[in-house]
Amino acid sequence: MPLPFNRAPLTKSSLSSHLPLFQSYLHHHKHLVLASLSETELRGRWKSFIGKWNRGELGEEWYTHSSLPPPPSSLPEQPAEGSSPGTIHPPSFSPSSPSPPPSPTTAANNVDDSDDSDSYGPVLPPQTRPDSLRHGPKIPTRDDLTLRNELLSTDRQHSLEDHRYERKSFRTSHKELLEELAPKADPGSRERKLEKKRELTAKLRGFAQAKEDGVEEVNERDLMGGGGDDALEELKRMKMLREQRQNQRQSKRDEEEMLRRQEREERVKEYKEREERVMEGLRGLVRERFGGL
Repeated sequence: MPLPFNRAPLTKSSLSSHLPLFQSYLHHHKHLVLASLSETELRGRWKSFIGKWNRGELGEEWYTHSSLPPPPSSLPEQPAEGSSPGTIHPPSFSPSSPSPPPSPTTAANNVDDSDDSDSYGPVLPPQTRPDSLRHGPKIPTRDDLTLRNELLSTDRQHSLEDHRYERKSFRTSHKELLEELAPKADPGSRERKLEKKRELTAKLRGFAQAKEDGVEEVNERDLMGGGGDDALEELKRMKMLREQRQNQRQSKRDEEEMLRRQEREERVKEYKEREERVMEGLRGLVRERFGGL
């Protein structure tokens, strides 16, 4: 059967030349975006569109779309023999068989049948064009969030490695500068042995000084065993100090436990927020795909 405006039938290979038309059809009739379709779904919808096009079931607006070339002929189609909906026949002037004038009910039915759009599909809005489609920012998916976290972790690792390298370079340059200002003696020489001996002596002296500072001074009376009242007071004082240390350790443990509990709660909260963001992103994808859910 001839198509409206003498359009040629479509085939599976006509997708590239009719891509703007098919994209506009999906947007207005199916509320879909061509880029979001998989290859299997794209082939199925294109096959359905080809069937409707070749059977002439689409509206005339789709056969005169702005992306298509002008129709080969603008002449109206010749009416087929016999009566069909929407066709007005001229009155017969034969005196032997006069035809009665059409009733208002029949004319209204003919007009309604000619304007029936159920058999033609959606009507293309005249003011909307495919190139004016607006696409907003998409909600990040789980893969996008995972990729972002991996990039942040990689950046932190690189920053830490750079910091370590800078510290190592600084220590190396500082050591070289010290050796340049105060060079060491040759290995195995007498001067080198004396330097090692002096370094060892200074290190031992530092240990001894630290040990002497850590020893508490003891009263001479306590060493000789005298002063009963003073000994009792000293025992009370030592007991009080021991209790204070125990209280300090206990309070420190409580603080650490509280900090660990807060960190654990923060991690749980962060996990919940991350999960909520992911679920919100999935809901946005569902709304974008199916709409109104």
